[in-house]
Amino acid sequence: MRKLVISIITASLLIISFITSTFAFIVISVESGVDEFEFNIEGYDGLLISTDGINFKQDITSKKFKELIAGAEDDFDSLEFTGVTLKHNASKELVLDNNVAQFSKDTISNGSHSMIDATANIDYIVFDLWLKAEVSDKTHPNYILKMTDNTSIDSEDYTIKLNNSLSTIDKDYISGENLVVNPANSMRLGISNAGVFTTYECNAPSNRATDLGSSAIENGVGVNDPTKNAMYTYYNNIHPLHPFESAAEENLEGFSNIEDSYTENAIDAFTYSNDGYNVIKLTVYIWLEGWDADYLATIPTSKINVNLEFELVKQ
Repeated sequence: MRKLVISIITASLLIISFITSTFAFIVISVESGVDEFEFNIEGYDGLLISTDGINFKQDITSKKFKELIAGAEDDFDSLEFTGVTLKHNASKELVLDNNVAQFSKDTISNGSHSMIDATANIDYIVFDLWLKAEVSDKTHPNYILKMTDNTSIDSEDYTIKLNNSLSTIDKDYISGENLVVNPANSMRLGISNAGVFTTYECNAPSNRATDLGSSAIENGVGVNDPTKNAMYTYYNNIHPLHPFESAAEENLEGFSNIEDSYTENAIDAFTYSNDGYNVIKLTVYIWLEGWDADYLATIPTSKINVNLEFELVKQ
């Protein structure tokens, strides 16, 4: 069967982007939040979006989307990505409440994203999306839903103070020393669909040194070089963050590169029937990983820019 990736045009594209400003990690007893949290979700002729699975629209207001995330109170203690366990904090606080997003993190104690016995004390942003295909060309009964190469997580470099002495491949750091870090290197993106959990390696916008964005180290080069970026902490030095080279890579099952072919990067399929195309439900997770509270202090002011982009692929 011939397969063709549709060009990125309004007839087949859904873009979801949001920016957090004054973003701060919550480390041990230190608490901070997000002063501004703006969202932009737009569907076009080809993809409609819903936050309840019933009412589908081409766009969702920022206010509505904030309410959606603020209401995410489910207990995800048993939900696991391959290599990552996600759950709310013990007090079951809202992930986003009164426009404040919280990422709580104590010392990481076990595993990394490339290990099955992963860490379990991670807070995250989570929300459900329902996608519906509305295409005029019914000669193609099946369409694949996938993310485009433009999906990214990005941030800016910030200077923070090291809490304790730390040795890396490059040098020995002294407690109190100022280090330059990029928070996007510790942000992760995951999609849950029909019981399948996939963590995605995102691209970086063109102003970054590599195409890794929020991904792991690639051959020790670029912004993700463990000897150059303090996001590679003492914990990461013991449990290296291996690159997501392929969805089929050993020990990396459940991980996908955004640039993988659509057969490897497919989220689900839209199938046409007399009632039209089926609806696809996604649960999106964005979380912090690889941050060691024993060594890195809170980032007092920062910005995280997340851009999710979906497209239809003819099957």
